[in-house]
Amino acid sequence: MSRWQSIFDQIGEKMGNSFRTCEIQRDAIEQAGFVNVKEQRTKIPIGPWSKDKDLKIWGIWNRVYLLNGLEGFALRGLTSMLGVSASVRRNAPIIIDANRRPPLRAVVVRRNSVIFGSSKERTK
Repeated sequence: MSRWQSIFDQIGEKMGNSFRTCEIQRDAIEQAGFVNVKEQRTKIPIGPWSKDKDLKIWGIWNRVYLLNGLEGFALRGLTSMLGVSASVRRNAPIIIDANRRPPLRAVVVRRNSVIFGSSKERTK
């Protein structure tokens, strides 16, 4: 997964955006003028490893969504943004399939963040 994060960091840089929204969204909201900004960070598992029943279900769904979207999303970014040869399309299913089978005991977590705040009252 860390290899994919590095690839998406490069794609985001080429696009002029970031895929690391959890790290930047609080500052962006404060810079937009919101006050009393609060942040709640959670960790959501990727995969069925959690002992907590609800987190296990979240982890299963999270892994399904991640792996089903990874191939198309990665191919688009690799070929059109990073200039990787189109021949990668022939090998992509192999690359993606290798990522579908991490060890079941691997602890992979996606960070999630909820930010909320109040807009400043306008002075007259």
